[in-house]
Amino acid sequence: MSDVPHTAIGSWSGYIYQGICAAYHVLRLYYDKGEAVKDYTLSLDSYEDFSIFDSTDKIVSLHQCKCFADQNHDFSDEFDKMLQKRGEYIKAGMC
Repeated sequence: MSDVPHTAIGSWSGYIYQGICAAYHVLRLYYDKGEAVKDYTLSLDSYEDFSIFDSTDKIVSLHQCKCFADQNHDFSDEFDKMLQKRGEYIKAGMC
């Protein structure tokens, strides 16, 4: 990395990871619920790393994707931020 000081490799790999997580989640959701979710939509990197909307454009779920080799990493701050955003979306009638 020191050879390329202004690279977007870290950001790009993060977006790829988010996309893989979102694809897995959507496939699993369809596998589990079938036609009940056929009108759902996926939003990448807008409300959270990815989110799922129902047919009325209400948020069904919000998701953060984190990939760390350190198994002891604490994500409680990120979770708290997501809960705060969720509360704001509920107040705005988006959930």
